[in-house]
Amino acid sequence: MKKEKDWNIKNVKTLDDCMDFVIEAVEEDNLEEWTKLEENTAIAQAHHNIGRSIRNSLELWHNGPPVKYFNNLGIYHADDMSSIILISLHRKYNNKELDVEGQAKHYIDYWEKVDPKVNKGKK
Repeated sequence: MKKEKDWNIKNVKTLDDCMDFVIEAVEEDNLEEWTKLEENTAIAQAHHNIGRSIRNSLELWHNGPPVKYFNNLGIYHADDMSSIILISLHRKYNNKELDVEGQAKHYIDYWEKVDPKVNKGKK
């Protein structure tokens, strides 16, 4: 992510807002290069760098503005939120259906098997 700008996140409340935030924050060449990768590769590659920046910048661990949007989808874990943002952005650039409900179901089903408290907003 670009470091020279102080981001104002108070109006970043929806998935579209989150994607716009990433588009604005990432160097255009890096974003273009990333969108050319296969989806799973792109998401895995982004998880620990841009994903971490998204989680921290948008305060996904601390009830930042977009958290309510994701909670309404049944998503409570910041890693899942950033993954949905990244997957959706990748799909948007590759003219694929975002399938946000399907993405949310994937994470809800995962946590139901691993730790059902997460689906209830508890850690």
